[in-house]
Amino acid sequence: MRRIIPRHVAQYFKPKFADYLLPFNFAVGIPHGSATVINAIQLGIEKYISNNEQQGLPPTRAAVFFDLSNMFNNISRVEFLDIISASFPELIPLIQLFYDNPGAVHYKLNIVKWATLFMEEGSTQGCPLSPILASLVVVRLLQPINNALRQRAVERLANGITHDDGRGGITNLLGFIDDISHLNCSTP
Repeated sequence: MRRIIPRHVAQYFKPKFADYLLPFNFAVGIPHGSATVINAIQLGIEKYISNNEQQGLPPTRAAVFFDLSNMFNNISRVEFLDIISASFPELIPLIQLFYDNPGAVHYKLNIVKWATLFMEEGSTQGCPLSPILASLVVVRLLQPINNALRQRAVERLANGITHDDGRGGITNLLGFIDDISHLNCSTP
């Protein structure tokens, strides 16, 4: 039951989760989303970094990666419950049922002896909702960074600066005017 019910919930709420995770989501609730992300990253690295380096030119983009290993075990239950409460309140009873108490993790010490560890944080490995819960927390971390970078880009554009200011952000702002048009800024 612990996998059947969350799987059904994940499938039923897939469009709502995908919408909530925008603009950062490219995989949750999107058919072949993970493969699309991997291919796009590989092509971008080749086009903007590898090809330039092979021609003796500096890269025109940077690739930034962060390690998500052990993410399911480390995400904050308080954070994902807060997000669920605010954005998916109909799921509170289910999430509380599965995550209000530490989960038992059984592991083998040797050929015959087993031990139990109680997991107080994170989501359960194998739970169909684990990737979604982790994504909700990651998006919460990315939103303020994205907002700050977009605001910096808007300020640069308002000052007539259409290139990178040396502090990061949107490299070629003119190519992203449509992306920031909802911010009600004036554009040249």
